[in-house]
Amino acid sequence: SEVRLVKLLPAKFDDPIQCKLEHVSLASAPSFIALSYTWGDSTVTAPVQLHDEEYPATSNLRSFLRHMQSLLGDPGVYLWIDAICINQLDTQERNRQVARMSHIYKSASSLFIWL
Repeated sequence: SEVRLVKLLPAKFDDPIQCKLEHVSLASAPSFIALSYTWGDSTVTAPVQLHDEEYPATSNLRSFLRHMQSLLGDPGVYLWIDAICINQLDTQERNRQVARMSHIYKSASSLFIWL
């Protein structure tokens, strides 16, 4: 059972937010943090860099990533973020992943809550 994890790269607070998306087996996944947060207004987005391409993130998610990136040391941190790790345009995938969220959260080394 594979999942996608976001690897957030370390940077200064005002630097562009740089992320990579990796497919991993949940059974052998690296240590990761699961994020529970409020999406906020999904029509208001700001870009983050995902594999050097702009990806629209809600303002609240971007705020979390900005704060988190400035606290990191090398080589960064793995995160499970539903809005990025689940293909929101694929209804079947979204339904499968939502059904597995409890298992994903239990597999995380930590759970961060961002309101």
